[in-house]
Amino acid sequence: MSTIVNDQYIRIRPRPAAFGPRIAAAIIDAIVVMTYFMGSIALIPFLPADVVQLIGPLLFVLLIFVPTIFYYPLMETFSGGRSLGKMAMGLRVVRTDGGCPDVMAYFLRWVLLFVDMGTGMACGLLCILLSRNSQRLGDMAAGTMVINEGALYASQIRMQELSFLTTQYQPVFPSSQNLTPGQVEAIRTILVSRSENRYDNLEALSQKVQKLVGPKPWAMAHEAYLTTVWRDYQAYH
Repeated sequence: MSTIVNDQYIRIRPRPAAFGPRIAAAIIDAIVVMTYFMGSIALIPFLPADVVQLIGPLLFVLLIFVPTIFYYPLMETFSGGRSLGKMAMGLRVVRTDGGCPDVMAYFLRWVLLFVDMGTGMACGLLCILLSRNSQRLGDMAAGTMVINEGALYASQIRMQELSFLTTQYQPVFPSSQNLTPGQVEAIRTILVSRSENRYDNLEALSQKVQKLVGPKPWAMAHEAYLTTVWRDYQAYH
């Protein structure tokens, strides 16, 4: 599993996409490509004869050959690492460091796709099953991996929550580092809650946390106190 450290020094471990959804995405993409190719060929007889004679070879190359053969690199380049199959299954190609691949990475994945598909796709399937980040040969060469977009979205939300963390951040309550993960999660749950008795819960929890972490300044609101404690814990850990 890869480890991504963003510019705010937040460590994230994106999980590779499961094997099943990747196979389903590949099947959908194969159906899309074959449907497009067969449909395009079937439409040619309905075009005016003079148009076909004039731009026949060019029409075939630009409208049929290029989209069919270069389907993967074109779709992934212009759709942020997603083919139609990946869109349907909620998958995306990213760099192993968490960034967006460049055109050359998508192209390299596509070139080695033909190797991965060799011997009945056995090579690609074995690499996905045995490699650490579920990478086929194309992913290994391009430095990419396929992840679930839901996990990516959760990571983005997590980074937004921790956007305050910088090398200049100074914790206010040193004892906050001694809290347990369960206690910290309880603080976060109350902070994001929008229930009718939210403020009563904030005050009650604040009083409990003060016994563990230390008293809050008299001018600091309970919500601000709990937020600071939560942030201090994240800074320490």
